[in-house]
Amino acid sequence: MRRSWRVVAFVTVLVMVLSAGITLCEAKGGPPPGKNLEQVQKKVDKANEQIWDAVAQAQKKAENPKQVEKAIEWLLKKTQKIADDCIEFAAKRGVEVVCYVIEVEIGGYNVLIDPMRVAGL
Repeated sequence: MRRSWRVVAFVTVLVMVLSAGITLCEAKGGPPPGKNLEQVQKKVDKANEQIWDAVAQAQKKAENPKQVEKAIEWLLKKTQKIADDCIEFAAKRGVEVVCYVIEVEIGGYNVLIDPMRVAGL
């Protein structure tokens, strides 16, 4: 019983941290036309593939009940790094990228992740 409360508290804190990151990801306006847009769209597509690969890896790690917390923590850190890199790449090219929230199940817990799309598309 004590362990389940720690897991719930841990997941709650991680969701709050992720929510703050998602809020910071929000962008306004549409992307400029041109070659930069194509480059950024390819980068966003690749980043989203990496995020889904990370989800699959975390789900596999979480098959071991003792690894659920580590799998969730790893997934949140990994997706945040992927998103940060992609947003920075887009910003350097004058294109805005927005994050949206998707709920995935990892080891019986719902975890919020933030795939991305180019603003205005």
